[in-house]
Amino acid sequence: MLKHREFEVIFSDDGMSFKTTGNFEVDKRDLSAWCKLTRGLSNMASGEGILAITPASGETMQFPVTGPLTGPDTSHLPQLLDFFEGWRKLIGLAGVDAREEFTLDDARNTRDAQVAVGLLLDQATSGYLELDIGDQIESDDAIGLYYNTCSFAGATVSFCARVYMQRVPDDPVIFRSKRFEPVEIRSCVENLDQWGEDHAEAEGTHIVLRPDLISMV
Repeated sequence: MLKHREFEVIFSDDGMSFKTTGNFEVDKRDLSAWCKLTRGLSNMASGEGILAITPASGETMQFPVTGPLTGPDTSHLPQLLDFFEGWRKLIGLAGVDAREEFTLDDARNTRDAQVAVGLLLDQATSGYLELDIGDQIESDDAIGLYYNTCSFAGATVSFCARVYMQRVPDDPVIFRSKRFEPVEIRSCVENLDQWGEDHAEAEGTHIVLRPDLISMV
């Protein structure tokens, strides 16, 4: 047996097996540790992963991991990894640190942070915003501004983004977002609405998507 802080690797006559240590569901880890663990598990779950072990002699041994991976959230590992690495990138852009440890349940339940990562960093995101403003705009295209503050793992960021929208053909009074373009990502601001209004004035837009007026579905 080989023991690591995150894994136990067992060698037997039948081959090699490994498992994570502790309780994967309730144990707390910091953001960096979750990124490393979910990245490794995602690679192994793909069926094309390789476990590399370097003993004291310095000669690395590689073992292909081709068997099925069992355990909680195995089907959601890529999504968890995308969120963890996206949040780390987002707070890096804001110049803040995530110092608090958290569980997987904490990560699943942090919807505002997940939305922020998806809208600001994922160009292929399936998420979108809809506004009932079609009777106020003549054009089929419009640009608005969305701003918000979100927290996760002890890090809080404020952000605003341009929202490029298009009229929905089947429901012409509705505009739906096509893509988002970050304007500013920074540490938490004290007066969020004033900060957002200042950006809207600088952008020259009258379409301001205040977070308290948006319902998540």
